[in-house]
Amino acid sequence: MRTISLRSAQIKPAVKGLAPPNEAELLLRNTKNKVITNVNKAKRSIENNRPRKTAQAGMANVSADWRFWVGVLAVISVGASVIGSGYVDPYAVVNDPNDVFI
Repeated sequence: MRTISLRSAQIKPAVKGLAPPNEAELLLRNTKNKVITNVNKAKRSIENNRPRKTAQAGMANVSADWRFWVGVLAVISVGASVIGSGYVDPYAVVNDPNDVFI
Protein backbone atom coordinates (compact mmCIF):
# COMPACT_ATOMS: atom_id res chain seq x y z
CA MET A 1 0.00 0.00 0.00
CA ARG A 2 1.29 3.45 -0.87
CA THR A 3 0.77 6.62 1.11
CA ILE A 4 0.76 10.30 0.24
CA SER A 5 3.19 12.42 2.15
CA LEU A 6 1.63 15.77 3.01
CA ARG A 7 4.95 17.52 3.64
CA SER A 8 6.62 16.85 0.35
CA ALA A 9 3.42 16.50 -1.73
CA GLN A 10 4.86 13.40 -3.34
CA ILE A 11 3.44 9.94 -3.39
CA LYS A 12 5.75 7.57 -1.59
CA PRO A 13 5.45 3.82 -1.26
CA ALA A 14 4.33 2.56 2.15
CA VAL A 15 6.70 -0.34 1.90
CA LYS A 16 10.33 0.42 1.20
CA GLY A 17 11.61 -1.03 -2.02
CA LEU A 18 8.38 -0.46 -3.99
CA ALA A 19 8.23 2.08 -6.76
CA PRO A 20 5.78 4.99 -6.49
CA PRO A 21 2.51 4.45 -8.38
CA ASN A 22 2.46 5.44 -12.03
CA GLU A 23 -0.21 7.57 -13.71
CA ALA A 24 -2.35 4.56 -14.66
CA GLU A 25 -2.50 3.31 -11.07
CA LEU A 26 -3.40 6.78 -9.80
CA LEU A 27 -6.10 7.17 -12.45
CA LEU A 28 -7.47 3.72 -11.62
CA ARG A 29 -7.56 4.49 -7.89
CA ASN A 30 -9.24 7.87 -8.42
CA THR A 31 -11.80 6.38 -10.79
CA LYS A 32 -12.55 3.57 -8.35
CA ASN A 33 -13.05 6.05 -5.51
CA LYS A 34 -15.35 8.21 -7.66
CA VAL A 35 -17.42 5.19 -8.66
CA ILE A 36 -17.78 4.10 -5.03
CA THR A 37 -18.77 7.63 -4.01
CA ASN A 38 -21.35 7.89 -6.81
CA VAL A 39 -22.83 4.49 -6.00
CA ASN A 40 -23.18 5.46 -2.33
CA LYS A 41 -24.82 8.76 -3.31
CA ALA A 42 -27.25 6.90 -5.57
CA LYS A 43 -28.14 4.47 -2.78
CA ARG A 44 -28.79 7.34 -0.37
CA SER A 45 -30.94 9.21 -2.88
CA ILE A 46 -32.98 6.08 -3.58
CA GLU A 47 -33.50 5.49 0.15
CA ASN A 48 -34.46 9.13 0.71
CA ASN A 49 -36.91 9.20 -2.22
CA ARG A 50 -38.58 5.89 -1.40
CA PRO A 51 -42.18 6.37 -0.29
CA ARG A 52 -42.44 5.79 3.42
CA LYS A 53 -45.11 3.65 4.96
CA THR A 54 -47.50 5.76 6.95
CA ALA A 55 -49.32 4.54 10.00
CA GLN A 56 -52.79 3.50 8.98
CA ALA A 57 -55.56 3.01 11.49
CA GLY A 58 -56.73 -0.38 10.28
CA MET A 59 -58.03 -3.38 12.16
CA ALA A 60 -54.69 -5.14 11.80
CA ASN A 61 -52.93 -2.37 13.73
CA VAL A 62 -55.70 -1.79 16.26
CA SER A 63 -56.47 -5.41 17.07
CA ALA A 64 -52.86 -6.06 18.06
CA ASP A 65 -53.06 -3.45 20.83
CA TRP A 66 -54.08 -4.73 24.28
CA ARG A 67 -55.93 -1.48 25.08
CA PHE A 68 -58.30 -2.15 22.19
CA TRP A 69 -59.30 -5.50 23.67
CA VAL A 70 -59.74 -4.06 27.17
CA GLY A 71 -62.07 -1.46 25.66
CA VAL A 72 -64.03 -4.13 23.80
CA LEU A 73 -64.46 -6.14 27.00
CA ALA A 74 -65.58 -3.03 28.91
CA VAL A 75 -68.22 -2.20 26.27
CA ILE A 76 -69.52 -5.78 26.27
CA SER A 77 -69.63 -5.84 30.07
CA VAL A 78 -71.52 -2.56 30.37
CA GLY A 79 -73.87 -3.51 27.54
CA ALA A 80 -74.66 -6.90 29.08
CA SER A 81 -75.35 -5.36 32.48
CA VAL A 82 -77.66 -2.72 30.99
CA ILE A 83 -79.57 -5.27 28.93
CA GLY A 84 -79.72 -7.80 31.75
CA SER A 85 -80.97 -5.40 34.37
CA GLY A 86 -84.36 -4.85 32.71
CA TYR A 87 -86.84 -2.42 34.21
CA VAL A 88 -87.60 -2.68 37.90
CA ASP A 89 -90.03 -0.25 39.45
CA PRO A 90 -88.33 0.96 42.64
CA TYR A 91 -91.68 1.89 44.20
CA ALA A 92 -93.35 -1.44 43.65
CA VAL A 93 -94.05 -3.35 46.81
CA VAL A 94 -94.08 -7.07 46.49
CA ASN A 95 -96.33 -8.55 49.11
CA ASP A 96 -97.00 -11.82 47.44
CA PRO A 97 -93.87 -13.91 46.80
CA ASN A 98 -95.64 -15.51 43.83
CA ASP A 99 -95.83 -12.18 41.96
CA VAL A 100 -93.26 -11.92 39.23
CA PHE A 101 -92.37 -8.60 37.65
CA ILE A 102 -90.80 -8.59 34.25
